[in-house]
Amino acid sequence: MMPLDAESLARITAEGWPALETEPLGRWVLRASAGFTRRANSVLAVGDPGMPVDDALARVRSWYAARSLPAYLQVFPGSALDDALVHRGWTLEAPVAVQIATIASVLDVTAPGGAGWGGVRVTDSPDAAWIARYHKASALAEPALRVLRGGPRVLFAAIAGDDPMRARAIGRCVLVGSWAGFSAIEVDPAHRRRGLAQAIMRALLEAAAAQGAENAYLQVETDNTAALALYERLHFVTHHHYHYRRMPSS
Repeated sequence: MMPLDAESLARITAEGWPALETEPLGRWVLRASAGFTRRANSVLAVGDPGMPVDDALARVRSWYAARSLPAYLQVFPGSALDDALVHRGWTLEAPVAVQIATIASVLDVTAPGGAGWGGVRVTDSPDAAWIARYHKASALAEPALRVLRGGPRVLFAAIAGDDPMRARAIGRCVLVGSWAGFSAIEVDPAHRRRGLAQAIMRALLEAAAAQGAENAYLQVETDNTAALALYERLHFVTHHHYHYRRMPSS
């Protein structure tokens, strides 16, 4: 795996979860997607905005206000910008670990699975059963579906459930160059700890490898201890952290 700095990987991950509307502000990127996820409705605040911080923040405030959205910045903890936001009263939300691994190393420790549930189906678009399992299903208006389907090349995996209209387990993978990004790995609570998440991961890893991907990344909120434990078993390691800062109300 080639060495990669945090800013470069942050831009790769942003490409894998593309906002519906973007606008550059120097090297920052303003992103909006009708409120679907912080990641697609926040400023990727890495690099130089090309103007003093207070001028940049004023621009951010007005841009999101025009879209009736709260203003969030995605920043690296402990950076000069993060310190500046603390001083200005911006609130910390949702610390995230960005984890990486080689696809080969994850495949080495991920056994094939899913046969007992009818196998894993990998498709180019989420069907109704996939969407019904997704934990943000109630919010899946058309803008949300466009975000989920966005990216250079996107794959969706599902294991069928007893109810044909609701998958037992799901996952999403997006290919960005040699990187495969994983998200929405979700399992019916009644069927957890049975290897379904690993089966979903393996099917997506194999599909990504077949299309030339070599490295994998995922983004996990740091309070999701179950997911972090799973990914540690699969040989993922933390590359860097980020969190969001929300603009104060006054």
